[in-house]
Amino acid sequence: VHRGLHCFKQHKRLSIEKIVTMSTSGLRNLVLTLLVSHVTGNDVQARAVTTPAPTVSTHDTLVHLQGITDDLSHKLDDLNHQLGAFRAEVANKTAEINHLNSQLNVKADQIKTLTHDLSAEQSKLTTLDTYCHSHLTSLGDHVTKLETTIAFTVHFSNDSLTNNNTATAPHHTQRLWFDAVQYQTGGENYNKTTGYFHAPVSGNYAFYLTIQRNDPTENSCLEAYIFRNDRYRLATVTACPSGYSTAANMAVAWMNHGDRVSVTTLHSEDLFGF
Repeated sequence: VHRGLHCFKQHKRLSIEKIVTMSTSGLRNLVLTLLVSHVTGNDVQARAVTTPAPTVSTHDTLVHLQGITDDLSHKLDDLNHQLGAFRAEVANKTAEINHLNSQLNVKADQIKTLTHDLSAEQSKLTTLDTYCHSHLTSLGDHVTKLETTIAFTVHFSNDSLTNNNTATAPHHTQRLWFDAVQYQTGGENYNKTTGYFHAPVSGNYAFYLTIQRNDPTENSCLEAYIFRNDRYRLATVTACPSGYSTAANMAVAWMNHGDRVSVTTLHSEDLFGF
């Protein structure tokens, strides 16, 4: 048996790869062929002359070789089984890796989308912050103005309409300017040169007008009007005869920022006005 294995290893025409891929029956035949070839060779005959060879029956040799081939066959089967299990495990791990890569790609796309959305929201917040800051500042200024009392009291420095009016179209009315400012707060909103009051902020305003005739010879009514923006009559004050008659009226109106109020009349006579 040992001599046969030695020949098996030293055979020049067979590679290890070819031997491993042989079937069990093919491997058995190869071993038997090599043993028979070696036993009948000159090397065995020469050894028989110098050293007595042990007596081994052919049957025992074949039985021993059968055991070797069976053992090799079992080991090959075990190796094939282990290789199949390993390949199955590799396939499972590959599938898991592919699944994880797919999930990773999905998460990367989600992160990219969230990053884009976050950038857009940050841009909106920056715009809103600027907008809110600007409007809060404007609102604060508006509140400050509203908290500041806006009021004025004016009158004529003399009682002559001739010296305290300017002609206006289209009905030959005269806009009165009260050239004496007795009291004013909340800013220089009444202009004694033009006779206009300009609303510094939008809101509701109340105006009071009092007139007294200063010509006892007149025998007709004297009217004065409170106008907004020279077009909208807010109130009329009428002092009827005779003598030193007095009349008063008030007007409450919504004024937009920049609107103006004035007092006009169609008459020319002496009177006191506040």
